[in-house]
Amino acid sequence: MYPILVDVSQLKILVIGGGQIATRKLAGLLAAGATATVIAPSVTPEISQWQKTGQVQLYQRAFAAGDTVGFDMLFIATNQPAVNEAAFAERTPGQLVNDTTAKERSNFMNLALVKNEAGTVGITTFGASPATAKVWKEKIRQVLAE
Repeated sequence: MYPILVDVSQLKILVIGGGQIATRKLAGLLAAGATATVIAPSVTPEISQWQKTGQVQLYQRAFAAGDTVGFDMLFIATNQPAVNEAAFAERTPGQLVNDTTAKERSNFMNLALVKNEAGTVGITTFGASPATAKVWKEKIRQVLAE
């Protein structure tokens, strides 16, 4: 993996899933200036609110063949292995894919970020332990606050 920062404001982004993991990914994307499309039969209240305010385009239905066509970045975030596998199988070579359920099927990973006025620190465990990244994030936040 090669760490980079990506301007997501110009990318067509698809999030497959509407639960807590999808909500967390969307929160970060929206904060970075992205707009996204969500496909999920049910969604969290946050995703519903983002749809109402025009921040996301929501298709409240099951994933279907062909749904990934035309997107630059895919986030696969359902609790249904068959859906995750079907979405992954549709990827094209140019698409960035983050399968939140199987890191080996991802060609990029998100960093945990600590931001302040002086800059940003990125943290990764390469998908091995999001809980550890969260602990490190808090420790770094405390150090930067001092």
